[in-house]
Amino acid sequence: MVDASIIAASGLPPRRGPTQKYELLGNTIVLSQGDSSFEHTGWRTWAGSWLLAKHFECKPVSGRKRVLDLSRGTGLAGIALARAGYEVTLCDMEVNMGTVRSNVARNATGAEEHDATDLAQAVGYSWGTPLPPELRIAFDIVLCGDLLYHVWSGRLQNEFLTTLQYLNGGAGAGAA
Repeated sequence: MVDASIIAASGLPPRRGPTQKYELLGNTIVLSQGDSSFEHTGWRTWAGSWLLAKHFECKPVSGRKRVLDLSRGTGLAGIALARAGYEVTLCDMEVNMGTVRSNVARNATGAEEHDATDLAQAVGYSWGTPLPPELRIAFDIVLCGDLLYHVWSGRLQNEFLTTLQYLNGGAGAGAA
């Protein structure tokens, strides 16, 4: 399933560590841990991401839904949902996006209905800033997993709430 040529063609640096396989939503998802400038984000697969994907296994949503994954880590929940047919956008700070872009490319290989460009969209975004064009659409589902720890602890509460307001069409959502 892992095709090194697709990852190499993406121009992304190789990710550290071995790959890990997960069986979710009827598909095998292959991820590698990544690199991040920050200690607590963007480089590992968090338990909350796995739990979110398992929730959709137990309680599937009918119809093709548009999903925004704000808690992407290495991309597990979003990639699992994309492989299951959901239209998924994964986002995080641009500095952390190499890992998820590499994992999206890795999981596009062997997906019968997808290729690396349409399996899932990966968008760099910092909470609290105006939305980039790729996020100025209506999402049916917004995934928030382990990121809520940072919101609950008060470190990113204002930024997160501002982002939710933007996603709901609040003032400044499309401002430059």
